[in-house]
Amino acid sequence: MRVAVLGCGPAGLLAAYAAEELGHKITILSRKQKSEMFGAMYLHRPIPSLCAEEPEFQVQVTKIGSRQGYANNVYGDPNADVSWDKFEDGLTPAWSLSSLYRYLWGIYEDKIVDVTLGPTVVRDLAKEYEHTFSSIPARLLCENWHHSFTNTHIWVIHGSVKATKGHMMVYNGLPYSGLPSWYRYSLIQGYQSWEFSSRHTQATLTAQTVLDHLTMSEGWKPLTTTCDCHPEIQRIGRYGKWDKHVFTHDSYFEVRDALLPVR
Repeated sequence: MRVAVLGCGPAGLLAAYAAEELGHKITILSRKQKSEMFGAMYLHRPIPSLCAEEPEFQVQVTKIGSRQGYANNVYGDPNADVSWDKFEDGLTPAWSLSSLYRYLWGIYEDKIVDVTLGPTVVRDLAKEYEHTFSSIPARLLCENWHHSFTNTHIWVIHGSVKATKGHMMVYNGLPYSGLPSWYRYSLIQGYQSWEFSSRHTQATLTAQTVLDHLTMSEGWKPLTTTCDCHPEIQRIGRYGKWDKHVFTHDSYFEVRDALLPVR
């Protein structure tokens, strides 16, 4: 079966790998640009044939304050839906996403068709393949301006740490004081990041970033969408589905589930 995968980030390449592993002929269509990997990024579940069954490392999860405080720090709403309850204090198993993505990029880089994708292009492309999976941001494919895409804007301060052992993630649920305060800190494989909500401006964070020789980036958490364009395409990945609760490993297993019955 001919399968198209839209997007060449970790979710897209895992989708391509899953389809090819089942014997299907794949085409990867995307802007040929490797995704930047930093911050709290790791696999929560191993990929068969790509990862060892045993965890590559353990992440120490620590939660301070309360769930309501964390939700308020992230969204300014103590009742907002957050990931606080998805992780317990203590060690959680982890597999390296950055090294897996480098490996997959080495396999598929030369197979990526460099193309800018939009609603019209995707609609025509889907007719040429028996199954199409899309990991590119859902709003880029929307054809109806009445559809909504909710998200929250964040700032991420990040940088590498030399000679640092251990891996950790800290959820900050302490009451918001009005001063610049991060809501989540992570140190994963020698790379650390602090995530701040959009209530802080770039100007308030820049001084500390420069002082500590770190980098600051903008980010967006996808929340919900009413878009139902392109029902013939299966959305995968956090931005493809426009759902912050999606994990990277889900793409591999969802593609296998979709293609196994028609192998």
